[in-house]
Amino acid sequence: MQRITIPNGEQVANDAKTFVLTMQHISTGEASIDESIEIDAIRQRLYDAIIAPILPIIEGYGTVYIAPDNELINLPFDLLYGKDKVRLADRHNCVKIECARDFLFNKMNVSSDKGTIIISDPEYDVRERTIEPEKTGRSDGERDRTLKLDVNEIDSLPFSRVEAYRISSRMGGELYSGSYATKQVVLSARGYENIHIATHGYFDVDSEYASLYSSCLVFAGVKNWYRTGVTTPAYGSGLLTADEVSRLDLSSTKLIVLSSCLSGMNDVLFNAGFYGMISALSAAGAKYVISNLWSANDFASAVFMDAFYYYYANGWNDPPTALSKARNYLRNVTVDELQRQGWFHPTIYQMLDPENRNLLHSLENKNGRLKPFRNESFWGGFTCYQCH
Repeated sequence: MQRITIPNGEQVANDAKTFVLTMQHISTGEASIDESIEIDAIRQRLYDAIIAPILPIIEGYGTVYIAPDNELINLPFDLLYGKDKVRLADRHNCVKIECARDFLFNKMNVSSDKGTIIISDPEYDVRERTIEPEKTGRSDGERDRTLKLDVNEIDSLPFSRVEAYRISSRMGGELYSGSYATKQVVLSARGYENIHIATHGYFDVDSEYASLYSSCLVFAGVKNWYRTGVTTPAYGSGLLTADEVSRLDLSSTKLIVLSSCLSGMNDVLFNAGFYGMISALSAAGAKYVISNLWSANDFASAVFMDAFYYYYANGWNDPPTALSKARNYLRNVTVDELQRQGWFHPTIYQMLDPENRNLLHSLENKNGRLKPFRNESFWGGFTCYQCH
C-alpha cells in the first residue's frame, strides 16, 4: 500500500464540482462560451493533481477501482486526460466504489430465479378513465410534491421504447412500457438478475431534504398524482424515491442499469460515501449499477444501451468491460454503421412521434462517415458503480 498526498485539496474539490456542472450544461446545450473554453483547462488540472501521481502504480491493470469523497464523488474520472489528451478510460476500466474497505468483505452471492426485466417509456399522464383512486387518501407523499420537479417538462421518451425492444431482443426477459411501466413493477422486482430502467431521473441538489428523498425516478401516472395529490393502487404516486429503493431486496441482482438523466448524481456528505440513488441500490443489495451523471440524449442513449447489452450478452458479461466497449462504440459509430445496424428501418420510424421521425430522417441523410455521437457529452456521463 502506498500513500500519496494531493496538495491544493480545496482547488481540486472546486475544479471537480465545476467540471461536473459544466458537463451537465454542455449535455443540455446550456454551456456558456467561457465554460466551453475553460473545461479543458479544468480537466487537465484534475488529471495532473489526481491521476498523474498514480499512473506508475496502476500501469498494467485493466480495471481501476476509485473510492472518491467530497466533491469528487460525482467526478467522471474516466474522462480526465493530460497534455496527450488520452483519457483514463482509454487505458483502464474505471469502477467507482463507496469505500476501499469494501474489498475486505466478500459479498454473499444470492442466485436469481428470474432473468431480465425492462421498464421503459412510461405513460406519465395516464388517461383518466384508467385511473382508479384509492378509497383512503394518503398524505405521506406531500413532501415529495414540494420538490422543484416541473412535471410539464416530463415528456415521453420515444427512443427509450426502441431501446427497450432492442435490449429485449438481445436479453429476452419481461418488458413493461407505457401504462404498464409503473413504480410498482420496480418495487416488485425481487429475484431478477438484470434490471433495466429507462425513464426520467431527477436529482435536486438544492432540496432541503436528504437526497434519499430528492433523488428519484418517475413512472406511469406521475402527472396524474401531481395534478390531484391522489395515489392509486396501480400507479401509486408515479414517483420512486431513493428512500423507497433502499428498502427493497435486490440481493440476487447482478446489474441495474438506469438509462436516466442525473441518476448517477450523489449528495456530498462528508464521510458518508454515495448518498442518493446509487447508495439506495447498494443498500438494496445490487452488485453493479450503471447510471448517468448528466442529461441523456434520447437517441444516443438508445444506441449506447443497445451496444452495451450486445457486449454484455456476448462474452463480456463483466459490466465495467461491457460499459467501456459501449462507450468506445458510441463515440466512433458512423451513420453508415447505424444504417447497417437497422436504426433507420421502417419499424423504428413507426415507433416514433413525428418530431423524432424527422430527427431520425435528418440523420439518415447525412454523410455516411459522420460520427454523430463523437462528443463525450453523449457517452461520458455513463458510470459504473460496484456496490457492497
